[in-house]
Amino acid sequence: MPNRVTTTLNDLLLQKFTEEEVKNAVFQMKGRAITDNIMVVYETLRSMSTRIQGKSTYMALKLNMSKAYDGVEWDFLSAIMCKMGFDSRWIALVMNYIKSISYLIVLNGEAQASFKPTRGLSMIFCKASTLEWRRMLSILTVYEQASGQLLNKEKSAIYFNRNTPNEYRANITRIAGVTLTTSFEKYLGLPTMVGRTKVACFHGLIDRMWSKINNWKTNKLSAVGKKVLLKSVLQAIPTYTMGIFLLPKSITNRLEQILRKFWWSFS
Repeated sequence: MPNRVTTTLNDLLLQKFTEEEVKNAVFQMKGRAITDNIMVVYETLRSMSTRIQGKSTYMALKLNMSKAYDGVEWDFLSAIMCKMGFDSRWIALVMNYIKSISYLIVLNGEAQASFKPTRGLSMIFCKASTLEWRRMLSILTVYEQASGQLLNKEKSAIYFNRNTPNEYRANITRIAGVTLTTSFEKYLGLPTMVGRTKVACFHGLIDRMWSKINNWKTNKLSAVGKKVLLKSVLQAIPTYTMGIFLLPKSITNRLEQILRKFWWSFS
């Protein structure tokens, strides 16, 4: 691949997109999902916490990156694209798409003010040694200077596999300046470790469902309105989790009971 974008490539990029090209681009992403990251993290942490054979030491870093000030990340990306030789019209098109991303939260049925994402979480795995951390810190320093993001050490954490001696853990934690943890509670909204207490790990789904129902004025809803809420909201609550984990039968039974009670109690 050339270091710079050629004139021919720029001409191709600036051609008007056809409907078929858009469909092909979308369907090429089939089979790729954010849940892939969750499965990789879950299996890796599970291996680190259970395997005791061998003498290899490893650590997992959960890094919280926050923006130092607005706009720097996008300016950095724009400058890189310009350096690579992309046409200014193509750069403007790309920047327009990525800068327009925003989210909003629906609270009590009402949409709140939209906001733009300003931070992110990264999970990194490497060997447990002070040398490895210093190398990682060097890379992060360069990244911070280039992107405008900063490592929030107070909200970052480090986890060691079972083979890592306490002396190693203490030295690395002291140098890194981040919190030592025996387990990461969640990653991308899902538990990172599910042991024998499976019911406790997923009990939050029951609480979330009840919380939704308690905030609704169901006595003023028609049968059609309740049906929409049941299918579109309540049944969707465990979907994300069930895409990764097989829920305990006691949890699924309880969720079904809540759904039945919501429907029949207010019908």
